[in-house]
Amino acid sequence: MTEQPPSNDQPTPTPPYEAQRLRDLYSLKVLDTESDERFERYVQFAADLLEMPIALISLIDRQYHWLKAATGLQQQKTQAAISLCTQTVSADQPLMIKDAARRADKPAAAQPGRIRSFVGIPLHGASQLVLGTLCVADHRPRTFTEHDLQLLKQLVGLVESELQQEQTIKQLRSEIERNAYFDSLTSLPNRRLLTDRLDYVLQLAAEREQQVTVTLFDLDSFSTYNKIYGREVGDKLLQAIAGRMTSTFPPPNVVGRWRDDQFMLITTDKAAERRAIGEHVLESLSRPFQIDEHTLYVSAKIGVSAYPDDAQDSHDLIQRANAAMRSHRTYADSKLTVYAPSVDSSRVRRHDLLRRLRKAISSNEVTAAFQPEMNIRTGRLQGAEALLRWHDQELGSIPAMEAASAAEHTSTIHLLGEHILRTACQEAAGWRRAGTNPLEVAVNLAAPQLHQPRLLNQIASILEETGLAGSNLVLELTETTLIEDIDTVSRRMQALKPLGIRFAIDDFGTGYSSFTYLAQLPVNRLKIDKSFISQICTNSETTKIVTGLVDLAHRLHLDVVAEGVETAEQLDLLRRIGCDLMQGYYYSLPLSAEEFREFSRAH
Repeated sequence: MTEQPPSNDQPTPTPPYEAQRLRDLYSLKVLDTESDERFERYVQFAADLLEMPIALISLIDRQYHWLKAATGLQQQKTQAAISLCTQTVSADQPLMIKDAARRADKPAAAQPGRIRSFVGIPLHGASQLVLGTLCVADHRPRTFTEHDLQLLKQLVGLVESELQQEQTIKQLRSEIERNAYFDSLTSLPNRRLLTDRLDYVLQLAAEREQQVTVTLFDLDSFSTYNKIYGREVGDKLLQAIAGRMTSTFPPPNVVGRWRDDQFMLITTDKAAERRAIGEHVLESLSRPFQIDEHTLYVSAKIGVSAYPDDAQDSHDLIQRANAAMRSHRTYADSKLTVYAPSVDSSRVRRHDLLRRLRKAISSNEVTAAFQPEMNIRTGRLQGAEALLRWHDQELGSIPAMEAASAAEHTSTIHLLGEHILRTACQEAAGWRRAGTNPLEVAVNLAAPQLHQPRLLNQIASILEETGLAGSNLVLELTETTLIEDIDTVSRRMQALKPLGIRFAIDDFGTGYSSFTYLAQLPVNRLKIDKSFISQICTNSETTKIVTGLVDLAHRLHLDVVAEGVETAEQLDLLRRIGCDLMQGYYYSLPLSAEEFREFSRAH
């Protein structure tokens, strides 16, 4: 199709918002496709209505004038620069030429075969930017009436509805596809896309004899950030973690959000050492994140597996990495676990421990040891912390943290917690009946216990059953337990307060160490973690921290317990800074019930 522009010395102007217009146009994905039957009907209708030999619907990009439907023409596309339709798009208004020959600079414009008369009406997409035209043309001069223009505009309205509907459908389809494969918050590949990409990477690795490493990492207690700082800050933190991971491990590595607060890293390298990759993740996460005015620190449990050593397909490879990640326990020093067959053995051991633990609880084989708590000012015994002790006939002594960790995510934690609480209260009531001064007993309360609705009735029943006064019972909670659901915890604590029970925050200083939540809760005591006490005499900064903690606690009318006191020098310094109570090997190791009764008579 050859067309004669109205003037040869005027360049076609670039329409406003050209970049967005082109994005809308390309999103239709129809430029180089076959003629559309829907639009063919409209151009034939236009030709018939106006008795014109040529009618067409065209879409215009930067280079070409694409004919999506036409009558009287054979070409699929022409150069946009020589198109009257391009001028219509540039002006974004109807263009009407009655006789092009009269406006041409050269008489050749009137030669046979040239377009002499033309009417073009702009076509708009869903965002109301012009995408193309509906136009009619003739090789002869023509006069067009206002009625002709109105007929064409009505047809254009129908064509625009088709275009806009198609554009909207394609945009929705694109959004649905993106949501199906990408995480909406971080824009990282989601679980489905990660699995697909891992399948593909494993195929290539098999051909190229490469190693593929899958690293899963689970952010520790992430919900606490939402509780303390709000969900908006929590979301921004997840986005910042995603950004740091993708910059630390750029393509061809793949970083994705596996679920909630879990991320996955897929790396391909013949020489990469699995532990080194995990340590690189740990190092990257260890640097602080600046979110608005908050400087935040995160930690994570990390599991690493590798093809071909650990598994041959994506399912097993992910399972191995997940098993390694979950094999981490709170009593372990490292946050990183590289998969090995022993990981599966550990999982089998946990299941075996749970089975044995339930049996041991029912047969009273689980007992309590008692760590004396001493009044620093008077040197007298004030009470004891009850500690889990379990000796299995086949496995021997089971570390308390291992037993509690195995039980924590199952209903067994409720059986274990109730058993230790009842055992501790029975023993403490016996101290009073033996004629000793009233001594308090402290019992750790796990997070799941706080969330069981029957907790109040359970504790009240145990106190009544054992005869122990509520004022002699101290329930110890960790900072993480408090922050994860502070509203529920506060309700539970307030409900227990009329029983005379007191509350202590255990291991203070190792978690969030916020005095803000202490003002919201009926807390009576802080226990400063032994990691501070071990350095109190050798590190001046630690001394200042402990001194400050004691001073602030006293201002809030809280007692302070120093954990892990082992030397006379530590005890003397704690006495000078005003610490109230202490427990540790300096006075005594944890004692059996009988040994504690002997200890109490002497102190």
